[in-house]
Amino acid sequence: MIRIKSQANFLIFGLLWAIAIMIGWSIYIFQGIKFETSLLSSWADLFSLVVVLLLNTFVLGAIVGVMQYLLLKPVASISAWWIGFMGLSYSLGSSLSLVFSSIFVWIFQPEIFSSQGQSALRFPLVFVMFIGGGLIGLIQIFPLRKTFIQTVSEGVVWALMSALGWVLGFFIMLAFSNSPRVQSSIAGLVIGIVTGLALFILSKNRLRQPQTTS
Repeated sequence: MIRIKSQANFLIFGLLWAIAIMIGWSIYIFQGIKFETSLLSSWADLFSLVVVLLLNTFVLGAIVGVMQYLLLKPVASISAWWIGFMGLSYSLGSSLSLVFSSIFVWIFQPEIFSSQGQSALRFPLVFVMFIGGGLIGLIQIFPLRKTFIQTVSEGVVWALMSALGWVLGFFIMLAFSNSPRVQSSIAGLVIGIVTGLALFILSKNRLRQPQTTS
């Protein structure tokens, strides 16, 4: 779905990738962080949060996809399908992260679903973001597999860099500002820089390979 043009500057591609994600996160604020103050008293409450997160993160991912589609055109061939796939990866990755973290906490703390209610993100935020970012990266391997990712090790690198980007993005976001829009923009920029760096490395490896095997 994305193929960097042979004459394109790798650094410009990475910068445009990061800027596109930051713009997307500036336009539509990520809603998941608000769930830290949400209370759960039943599995139905968890289901309701998952539905809200599915919808919100799909919109966010699709907006990021649109920005990438527009900004990366000069340096890469990019399919319009990428827009929907970004929405899908954000939606499934974030929602599954919430489900997995809540179930994990419930196993060790069954009282999480009590009449008093418990925080939906009792699982440490660093792990929630790591799981979510990693799952998003894993889902994105499918459209990237023929251009940037062709081996298992490259897929692992991409998923780990995606996870790292989400972790760093949210911790840096919380340290800089109390404005939700500024925080979201900072998180998007950090995620974009980290994942853009990963694609920079992977794309150089892809274009270098024909020269080393010929």
